[in-house]
Amino acid sequence: MLSHPNSEPNYGWIIGVLVFIAGNIINGLGTNLQRYSMMTENAKEDDEEQKPCYKQPYMFLGVGLFVGSGLIMGAALPFAPQTLLAPCGTSIFIANVVFAYYINGERFFWVPDGVCIAFIMAGIVLCLLSAPERAAGQTSVAELYTAEQLLDMYRSTTFIVFCTFLGVIVITCFVMKIYLKRLRQQSSVLFCIVAGLLPGVIGGFIQTITKTMWAVMGGQYEHHGGLMGIVTSPACWALALSLLFAFTYQLYSIADGLNSCPASIFVPMQAGTEVLTAVLGGLFYFQDYKMFNIVQGFLFTLGMMTAISSLVSLVVLRDDGEPTNDLESATEAKPLLGSKWPKWSKCCN
Repeated sequence: MLSHPNSEPNYGWIIGVLVFIAGNIINGLGTNLQRYSMMTENAKEDDEEQKPCYKQPYMFLGVGLFVGSGLIMGAALPFAPQTLLAPCGTSIFIANVVFAYYINGERFFWVPDGVCIAFIMAGIVLCLLSAPERAAGQTSVAELYTAEQLLDMYRSTTFIVFCTFLGVIVITCFVMKIYLKRLRQQSSVLFCIVAGLLPGVIGGFIQTITKTMWAVMGGQYEHHGGLMGIVTSPACWALALSLLFAFTYQLYSIADGLNSCPASIFVPMQAGTEVLTAVLGGLFYFQDYKMFNIVQGFLFTLGMMTAISSLVSLVVLRDDGEPTNDLESATEAKPLLGSKWPKWSKCCN
């Protein structure tokens, strides 16, 4: 329908984009403040002087900013469609590079860091653009399904298999972290990978469940006795408790990973894995993989493989030296996790 010639153009989407990018910037700031807090405490020679996490002000501030960033990004949804906002989420990678350097002294190399991050962003955007709208979270599920239909999808074979697969990954990463810690291998490539995968997969699961939880609760409220319909629903309790536990453990695993892994490595691994897991969750929950045509399937697979291989490459190509948790030496020595590339590739000196 043509707009009225005297009507003013709607620029609300600009507000949505700016708010969403601001949320990602705050996310990067919060994550790096957590890293800074733990590096500061680890640098203290006397173990008795080291403060526990709950007594570290920068840790509390960082966690608060991380949680608040999710609320800010959610506030952008009324202004712009997720079709537009989802690719803007890659701004977290750029924000993290800046904060990792200026807050934690982690150097940045155009090669390989810049190249790998660029391919990660490109792969994620390609997945988002080629995925069906519901899988990418671009359509309100409450407008498409009833609460009963959404509950039936939780019991579908494809979603159960997908959740089982995620469970295997989470358990494997959890066990590997414990094993590598006992071997004192927190600075290894494998530890950085599993430490980032763990909260990333959990975060993607949270996004998948959150897409439908409010619609399920809304259906219970409208058709099954109002508030009591929600309180007496086992499904609502199961969803709420699952989200509460998953989100709490995600916060813990992020802090635990940042205690050993540089933010310039950890954040891309965690954030990239979270987006990809959320998109796959939508595909298998709504069974939208059936909507793919040949071109879409090829582009989605290409984007997924590009993002995953670039995430792994970002860690592997940085590993030729021992990382450090010392703030002063981090700015004077070679970049954390080292670099196999010549000095001319450095961006930050």
